[in-house]
Amino acid sequence: MTPINHLPPSSSNPFPLPSGDQNYIISALHYLKEHQGSRSSLSKRDFILLQKDEKTDGLFEEVFGLSQKNSSYDQILEQRLTLWENLSPNHKQAKEKILSFLQNPFQNRLDLQSLFLTTIPDIWEHSAFTSRLQWLYLNNNRLTSLPISLGSLSKLRCLYLNSNRLTSVAACLGNLSKLRWLYLNNNRLTSLPTSLESLSNLRWLRLDHNELSSIPSSLGTLSQLQWLYLNSNQLTFIPASLGNLASLKELRLDHNELLSIPPSLGTLSNLQWLYLNSNQLTSIIASLERLTNLQWLNLEDNELTSIPASLGNLTSLKELRLDHNPLSSLPQRIFQLPSTCKIHIKGCPLSSKTLQELPMGLNTRKYTGPRIFFTAP
Repeated sequence: MTPINHLPPSSSNPFPLPSGDQNYIISALHYLKEHQGSRSSLSKRDFILLQKDEKTDGLFEEVFGLSQKNSSYDQILEQRLTLWENLSPNHKQAKEKILSFLQNPFQNRLDLQSLFLTTIPDIWEHSAFTSRLQWLYLNNNRLTSLPISLGSLSKLRCLYLNSNRLTSVAACLGNLSKLRWLYLNNNRLTSLPTSLESLSNLRWLRLDHNELSSIPSSLGTLSQLQWLYLNSNQLTFIPASLGNLASLKELRLDHNELLSIPPSLGTLSNLQWLYLNSNQLTSIIASLERLTNLQWLNLEDNELTSIPASLGNLTSLKELRLDHNPLSSLPQRIFQLPSTCKIHIKGCPLSSKTLQELPMGLNTRKYTGPRIFFTAP
C-alpha cells in the first residue's frame, strides 16, 4: 500500500484507495491528524467503520474529538448537562443544541444566543469542544459570570458575549490563544483583566457600551488587533501603549469623558477611522498629521477652541467632522484638503472674519477644494 502522504489528493477525495479498506482508513486517519483534516474528508461508510475499529482506539478521538465507545458524549458530561438543565426551564433548548453539536462531527459552531440563559454549564474541557469548537455564540442572554473551563477552548476563533450582564471578564479568556474576534460590548464591565494581553491573534475587540473608567496598558501588546471599540464607556484617560497597535485600522473612543489623547496615537500608521467625538477634548495633538492613511476623523461635540493646521496634511482624509465645538476660527491649511474630503463645521460660532475667509466659489463648478458644510449666522 502506498503511504498516504505520497498519494495525490483531490478536492473530493484525498485518499484514492478502495473505500472500506482497513489500511486505507487507518492511513486516512493518520493523514487527517497530521494535516488537521476534517470529517468531510472521509465517506460516511468509512467514518462509521473507523469509529468501530478497535485498532484505531484513541486516534479517532484525538482527530474528531469523539469517543469510539460513545461518539456523542460521555456519561459525566451527560450528568452535568442534566443537572444544569434542571436549574431552569430556559436550559432545555440550550441542552438540545449542545447535544446536537456533540453528536455531529461536522459541526464547529455552537449557537446559544437569545435563550435567556443566566448561566452556562461547566463542560467546555470535553474533547469534542476543545478539538472542534471554533465559533461560540452566547450573546443576548443574561449571563453574569463565565465558567473557568471556557478557557479550555484551544481552537476557538470567535466568541460572542455581547449583550449580557457581565460586570467583569474571566481571566481564563486569556488562554484562548487562537481567538480572533471577541465581542464583549453591551455588558456592565467595570474593569478588564491583564490576561487579555495573551490574545496574540486577536483582530477584533469590542468593549463598547460598558462602564469602563480605565483600560489596562497591556492592551497595547495586541499587535494583530485591527478593530478596537471602546466607545460609550466612562474613560477619562487612554494609555500611551495604544500607540503600539501597529495593525489598527479603526479606533473608536467616542462618547467617553476624555480630556486629552496621548501623542502616541500619531504612530498608528495604518489607522483609517478615528472617532473622538462626544468627549471633553479642549485641544488636538499635532501628531495626528502623521496618520497618512486616515480617511475619517470625527471630533464633533467636544470643547475644541482651535485645531492644528497640520490636520491639513491628512491627504487621504474623506471626512472631517468638527460640528458643535466652540470654534471661532479655522486654519487656512484645512481648506487645502483634497476635493474628495467633506468638512463639517455646523453649530460652531465662527467669527465673521472666518466666514469671509472661507474659500471663494464654494458652490460653483470651478471650485476644486474640499466640500464644506457650515451654518451661517
